[in-house]
Amino acid sequence: AHTGATGAGAFRGNQLALAAGAATLAHVREQRLAEHAAALGDRMLTRLRALAGEFACVGDVRGRGLMAGVELVSPDGTAAELAAAVRRECLRRGLIVDVTGPCANVVRLLPPLIVTEEQMSAVLDRLFDAVRAVDRHGRGGPAALRGEHAPR
Repeated sequence: AHTGATGAGAFRGNQLALAAGAATLAHVREQRLAEHAAALGDRMLTRLRALAGEFACVGDVRGRGLMAGVELVSPDGTAAELAAAVRRECLRRGLIVDVTGPCANVVRLLPPLIVTEEQMSAVLDRLFDAVRAVDRHGRGGPAALRGEHAPR
């Protein structure tokens, strides 16, 4: 009879999974990925806060390490549409971002821990361009003015 004192799991006691996990943690320590994420994340947040200073539609910017959220705001209550338009414009520029939050108005950036400074700069340039396009041309972005649809 089952006493409830034991459990089951797909990877519990799996030697290969344990070795892979230990090797991954050793690599993270050796490459100082946590320190890299903290330093590059600080620079990323500084640039994102500049975005908030440039565009009224950017509300709060928050983050930790390389995780960042850019909250979009709209006085007419359509911030979710604004965030969706920014996501479409990012995608047109080759940048995949997520939109999240209880109001679906936060553009989330979550690059890998191994991202380089040059790559992060390119990501932020594309995000700035996308926000600028939506700010200049409305929620549909410049493509909407030409009658184009967002890629699916």
